[in-house]
Amino acid sequence: MRRRYGLRVLKVQRNIDHPLEIIIVLEAEDLALAREFAESDDLRMAMIRAGVVGRPEVWFAEDA
Repeated sequence: MRRRYGLRVLKVQRNIDHPLEIIIVLEAEDLALAREFAESDDLRMAMIRAGVVGRPEVWFAEDA
């Protein structure tokens, strides 16, 4: 599904103090598609199937 939106996983990390909190860093080919993915039913349904609780916190950033 991520490939359809032009996204590639760079890192998957776990918060040391809160091990159930996962951080996923993605690289996007197209910012508009990345934003569309973040708001998509595809993502919401995938998260439900994976057992994710709560709404994800999504940040958009660029290399400094």
